[in-house]
Amino acid sequence: LIGRSEIAEDLLFPSLEVLRPIPPIAWFPALTIILFNQENIVRFIIFLAAFFPILLNTIEGVQGIEAEYSQAASSLGASSTQSLRHVVLPGALPSIYTGLVNAMGLAWVSLVAAELLSSTGLGYYLWNAFVSNAYPDVIVAILAIGVLGYVSSALIRWLGAMQLPWLQSETV
Repeated sequence: LIGRSEIAEDLLFPSLEVLRPIPPIAWFPALTIILFNQENIVRFIIFLAAFFPILLNTIEGVQGIEAEYSQAASSLGASSTQSLRHVVLPGALPSIYTGLVNAMGLAWVSLVAAELLSSTGLGYYLWNAFVSNAYPDVIVAILAIGVLGYVSSALIRWLGAMQLPWLQSETV
């Protein structure tokens, strides 16, 4: 919506830009008051970390589509929904997948940080190993985070390559 409508961009983008520089983990204290449940807090922090890279890349992808393509679709009788489905979405998908890959990395960083504070998960395991001087476990946790991050990003790249066969996998 923001990428297609100047009015929506003028109304929504400034408030989103105010929220964007706030580190997702900074929301933890306020979220403990609102959500109570540690798992929901971690999920929301991950959502915040992933949201902005996906949003910004999607906006750039939509705005990067030549206006003539949508006009051509309209002149051929396409409705706005058909134009969105057959022109805008395919044109923006490379940027969306780039945002997804970037978001995955930030999601992992935020997940580990949130787990450090929530006393659960791999982040907590890492911290607990550190304070217990169990350095081999620290290394195992770091490597596990790295491997899981790599696999999740590779999965997104693979899905992008399947959905965008006309692009080389390095661009997704």
